[in-house]
Amino acid sequence: MGEGAPKQFRDLGGRPMLAWTVGAFRNHPNVVGVVVVLSAENAASPPLWLPRGVVVVAGGETRAESVRAGVNAALADSEASESARLVVLVHDAARPFVSTDLISRVAAASGDGLAVPVLPIPDSVKRVDAGGRLQGSVDRAGLRRAQTPQGAPAGVLRSVLDQLGPEARTALDEAEMAQSCGVPVAAVEGDPENFKVTTARDLEHARRLADSGMVTRIPLG
Repeated sequence: MGEGAPKQFRDLGGRPMLAWTVGAFRNHPNVVGVVVVLSAENAASPPLWLPRGVVVVAGGETRAESVRAGVNAALADSEASESARLVVLVHDAARPFVSTDLISRVAAASGDGLAVPVLPIPDSVKRVDAGGRLQGSVDRAGLRRAQTPQGAPAGVLRSVLDQLGPEARTALDEAEMAQSCGVPVAAVEGDPENFKVTTARDLEHARRLADSGMVTRIPLG
């Protein structure tokens, strides 16, 4: 993204990108709480525009450590019997256009394992070597692009985090963590609008969508 503020704090349609993401979950009828995991520096002085009731915690050096911090904060005030019934959804702050329907699909599919939204790959996929030479095509029939939120019952996700070894430092997402522990992972239909803002070009695309009114502007509070 280049120099400047962290991408989740950059302007998107007149408000920070993170505000879109928080608003989507805050306004879902079945979401009982939102935890925002930030760097230690930003967690020590969180944005004033975050709504009252949103819990902010500092993350760790790896995704797994950050997820553990978020899960612990989400369940801090829950009784053991209550927390066992809760579904925890882990979402990338840089996916600001997550929909109510997608949140519902993932939560409903978590069952006794983990659920992850996926999309088919429409383009042909090629294998290229380190020198930039084309080596051949890859069969995309069984390939999918993974998204977030990725969800699981709180007990299942905590068990996965407790079992993780050194490989957790390179785990790309919760689905990979769960599979490494033998936990079943269900694939559900993803949403093309739920793309991740990774580059400056992605941010410009997101801004065009926000300004055009083609995506739902969910209230933050």
